Amino acid sequence: MIRNQIKQEITGIVPLDDLEKKTITNVLDWIDSGVELCRIKKPATPNMHLVAYFPVVDGEYILLVDHINAERWLPTGGHVEPNEHPRETAIRECQEELNIQADFMFTAPVLLTSTQTVGKTSGHTDISLWYVLKEILIY
Repeated sequence: MIRNQIKQEITGIVPLDDLEKKTITNVLDWIDSGVELCRIKKPATPNMHLVAYFPVVDGEYILLVDHINAERWLPTGGHVEPNEHPRETAIRECQEELNIQADFMFTAPVLLTSTQTVGKTSGHTDISLWYVLKEILIY
């Protein structure tokens, strides 16, 4: 059931180029293979697992955070838990990481990436669904 929901999220993405189209096809095949989709043991078991990124966009600015393990400035995000929808991951991680309620610019993901990680826990593959959040209003 959750696999089908994840596949629906992915098939709704309109690829911007041939690379993203190929990534979508490969990820759908990966999901259909029946392997574990979520990280079940840190840092990287299984070696390929789902992540939800949720960049916060404010006009022409995007919020980046200093990711300690990746040793890079990245948008906010987190690992999808077993039986969790990636959009729920974005909501949960937004609360955990930013202490705010997620306010989606679009309910569906806008991008799918398959990326070899870098930094302290390098060498595994993050399959990332990218959701976009609206700016944070703090008064």
